[in-house]
Amino acid sequence: MAEKKTLFESKQTMSRKELAGFLRTMADRIEKNTLVLKQENQRETETILPEQVVLETELREKTKKSGKKYKLELEIEWVPGTEIGSGVRLA
Repeated sequence: MAEKKTLFESKQTMSRKELAGFLRTMADRIEKNTLVLKQENQRETETILPEQVVLETELREKTKKSGKKYKLELEIEWVPGTEIGSGVRLA
C-alpha cells in the first residue's frame, strides 16, 4: 500500500498582483533549482526538481446558489531520478 505524507501545505489570500509576483519568484527558483517552501510554524522544505516533470493544469467551475466559483489547479509531478518527456505549452 502506497504511503502519502504532506510535506508542505499553504493557503492564503492575496491580490492578483501579489499572485503574479509569487508565481514569477517561484518560476525563477524552479529554473535555478532552488525552490524552498517555508511558512510560519512549518519547517522549511527544499524541493529539487529533475530536468523534466509532468504538469497537470485543471480549471473548474462550480455553481452554487450564491453564484459561480472557479478553481485553477497547477500540479507538478515527478519521480526522483527519472526523466519524463512531454511537450506542454501555454496557449
